[in-house]
Amino acid sequence: MTNREILLNIDSKNINDELFFRQFSPKFWMQDGIWSNLTFEPTKAHDYKLSTSRSSLCTDAKTAFEFHTKTKKLDSAGTWAVSAADVNAEQLGIFQKGMV
Repeated sequence: MTNREILLNIDSKNINDELFFRQFSPKFWMQDGIWSNLTFEPTKAHDYKLSTSRSSLCTDAKTAFEFHTKTKKLDSAGTWAVSAADVNAEQLGIFQKGMV
């Protein structure tokens, strides 16, 4: 963990209610009519951490999609969300980068 990241407290009530919006890359679009699980596979390019938008910062899936496609000028085939409670249940970490 670098000094630009903090591990969020995923046990707190506030964070467990939060959603994390993930963009579906068109290159991982579908396999046999089903969304590919590759969308949720961390890669070496991102230090094996998934990039998401927090609902407390971007409010909803539409805002996250527009930020990703219009502001960052990246491709997206759609937006899905996972809750912090789901991440916590899988005993995974939630990191915030660049906000410290």
